[in-house]
Amino acid sequence: MGAMREIIRKLETIEEDFFEIDKTTNTAVVRFEYETPEDVFDPTINSKTPVMSSDFLESSKRAIMQVPDKYKIRIDVAFDDLEGWSEDDLADISRKNLLFLLKSSYNASRSSNRLAISLALTGLIFIFLSILLGQVWSDGSFFHSMVLYMLDIVATVPFWGAMDICFIENREKRRTVINMARRYDSIVFHQKKPAE
Repeated sequence: MGAMREIIRKLETIEEDFFEIDKTTNTAVVRFEYETPEDVFDPTINSKTPVMSSDFLESSKRAIMQVPDKYKIRIDVAFDDLEGWSEDDLADISRKNLLFLLKSSYNASRSSNRLAISLALTGLIFIFLSILLGQVWSDGSFFHSMVLYMLDIVATVPFWGAMDICFIENREKRRTVINMARRYDSIVFHQKKPAE
């Protein structure tokens, strides 16, 4: 029994073995190291403000998801060489990228909602056709039964697609974005301190 208590106690603080935890602010510090700021930007996109690479964003997202929910997250990015970039410029680029990601996520969610509405309306049209055809054509033949059966399937599939989009896909996207926004504390860019 004592061994089990020890295991449970260790599990409650296991994150401290992986991340620096600031107990006063209840914040976990996730550290990344790169050679230069160019390593966190996507080189294939030529835009006014540099776009952060999907690898960097995915690593940040994964780190946020690995740290227990009770902590806010501070991302600390250290570079061997800033190559002329200032820490303030990098922080501003990061803030703009995060806002852009939130807007992109919102737009994708709206697009998914429009698709769900279209699927639901398509399903309603086929249900209406099935009911109408059942009223107009009621000879009880095998062909009649097959046509109505096929219309039922064609009506059901779009409804399931719409429900999947509304209650699973969009819900999961919203939860991820809300969780990241709620738990994100800050991101700090700086040059590595020289080894002593």
